[in-house]
Amino acid sequence: MKKLVLLFTLILGLLLPGASFAAGEEVYDVPVQLKKYGEIDKDSMGNPALKHIARVVEKDGKAIYNIQMKKMEFMSMEGELTNLFIYDGDKDSNRNETKKTPIQGEYCKNHEFVRPNLKEDKILVAVWVDAMDALQGGAKGAGEQKAYLVFDWAKAKKVSENPSQQPAKALPKGTGGIKIVVNGKTLTPDVAPYAENGRTLVPIRFISEALGTKVDWDGAKQEVTIGDKLLVLKLNSKSYLAQGKEKTLDVPASAKQGRTFVPLRLISENLGAKVDWDGASQTVIITK
Repeated sequence: MKKLVLLFTLILGLLLPGASFAAGEEVYDVPVQLKKYGEIDKDSMGNPALKHIARVVEKDGKAIYNIQMKKMEFMSMEGELTNLFIYDGDKDSNRNETKKTPIQGEYCKNHEFVRPNLKEDKILVAVWVDAMDALQGGAKGAGEQKAYLVFDWAKAKKVSENPSQQPAKALPKGTGGIKIVVNGKTLTPDVAPYAENGRTLVPIRFISEALGTKVDWDGAKQEVTIGDKLLVLKLNSKSYLAQGKEKTLDVPASAKQGRTFVPLRLISENLGAKVDWDGASQTVIITK
């Protein structure tokens, strides 16, 4: 009899949507700050280097966090967060290092870690910054600092799917009909976005001007300048300048029907905009 009840329960769990046997997945963009250890009302020295939106995936009762960091400047030195350790609880608990992945753009490194609890407001961490290590004698980790990652779940935004490091999925090559929404307004470029080498390319002038940034074209140099040299791109080149610093694209800027196209991720990483992809409606959503 017990076996029959168990069998019935299993079948019911498979049939009923939302039953506990179905492992759901929720994805959030959560505001995050890096706060001083012992003085949580004050920003940590590393806070300006932190991208203040974390991507959090909740699955199987666990939370997978992805946070991004850029290089930082202090005391006339340029520093980089080389290692990030996540404590299980307080300062006397076990800690584990994040999984580090280099990424392109201003925020050059992604840190991933898993937590057994959902929607934590505060997580104790230890940071290693190369410049701080140098000031403390040069040994790796010599300048270790503790801090808190503080998450504002009240302002978290649920997103439609679990994207990879790319802010939007690329469509199959040649696919048309993609829509672009900028700050809540649906826009229609005269030349549609397209995909190449697994990346979605968009018309840079169209997007930049919709975000209130001017665009200049130098035909002699085959060069596009966005803003006051915020970005400088050359056609058919993977190299570009972002605020005077040379960086690299995985797919070069290209021309199509008189328009300059760039990978979509360039928008989110360099123009201060957030990019999401709604696969159901084939829509790129850009907000700033």
